[in-house]
Amino acid sequence: MAKRFPVVYVEEPIFDPDALEPRWELARPQPGVMTATPVTAIAEPGFNARQRPLLETLLARLVEQEKLVNRLVWPYTPLALPLARGLKPLGLIYDVMDEVSAFKGAPPGLLDREAEAYRTVDLVFTGGPSLHRAKQGRHPNVHCFPSSVDLAHFGQARRSGLDHAGQAGKPRPRLGFFGVIDERLDLPLLDALVRARPDWQLMMVGPVTKISPQDLPQAPNLHYFGQRAYAELPAFLAGWDVCLLPFALNDATRYISPTKTLEYMAAEKPADHRRGRTLWRYRASGRGHRRLRRRLRPRLDRAGNRHRRTGRGHAQDVAQHFLGCHRPRHGPRNRQGAAWARPGAAPRFARPRGLSQCRRGRGRSHRPQRGLSPAGGFVAGSRG
Repeated sequence: MAKRFPVVYVEEPIFDPDALEPRWELARPQPGVMTATPVTAIAEPGFNARQRPLLETLLARLVEQEKLVNRLVWPYTPLALPLARGLKPLGLIYDVMDEVSAFKGAPPGLLDREAEAYRTVDLVFTGGPSLHRAKQGRHPNVHCFPSSVDLAHFGQARRSGLDHAGQAGKPRPRLGFFGVIDERLDLPLLDALVRARPDWQLMMVGPVTKISPQDLPQAPNLHYFGQRAYAELPAFLAGWDVCLLPFALNDATRYISPTKTLEYMAAEKPADHRRGRTLWRYRASGRGHRRLRRRLRPRLDRAGNRHRRTGRGHAQDVAQHFLGCHRPRHGPRNRQGAAWARPGAAPRFARPRGLSQCRRGRGRSHRPQRGLSPAGGFVAGSRG
């Protein structure tokens, strides 16, 4: 998109108690793209009513400064809808990245704003097939537009000898996860796993949000690295033998379609998923952690040999097919219903038929990322 139009990506406001006047923090990460982060002295996060008058002034100033006309406005949260309409766009797109109303601490009025968005926007995108199925009846123009993967960036993890300095001294085998650590993770499962297998090292990379750090399981073989820069992730990934997606079964994960599934694949790392999902999950109650250990053992054994041919097939399919929101055909299954790739064979993908299954817009667009922080939305336009 940035090759044809200037793109301004607006982040959620940052709190600075010493900010006498609201201001922008601007960056240009690549040609044609500007990230704009508002800095205000208001502590309430997000695009709330208190922030709105300040943000309206900042946005008007930015549009004039950058001479943005013929604007297309594309918010990722319905709370930004009043700001989006104030820009008087030629077109308004609502991007449903998740069922955020089910998240812990969801802002009040979110569902009302979302209902308003479905009534007023021109186009709706969803972040994955399950969300598309849930939302396609809310608007006459709903399309599946999932996140893609920065193949070159996460492909760096395939370099021989690469490892992050923070974990380089840890023994193996290593199991890793990067992402936001919040109520969506199955913390009892992680606790049971590290206690049952003290010889396995679990690496957790990402910020802790909406839960207390005191609630996190602790063990000598469970390591938390906190939020890290986007540029550091391939080095962490390179030093892992198996990648984890330890999400719990709850309302917050009902429609989850994590981008890290593709990022793990781009790095050619072993990972599992459950039937009908882009991730795998186990309940921590009963024998859940023992089932998980049984599933991980063969992955860890194969990690020693790496199965490079299979890994290259994964990466090629990600690049050529999955970026177009193509669904995997069902392969051979074990008793738990998980699809297993045959040794030496890459997964097969089938093209969807029609919008009722899945369809994305033109081009291979990657959702802008800034470390592991949540994004707010962006404005595209032409310069006058």
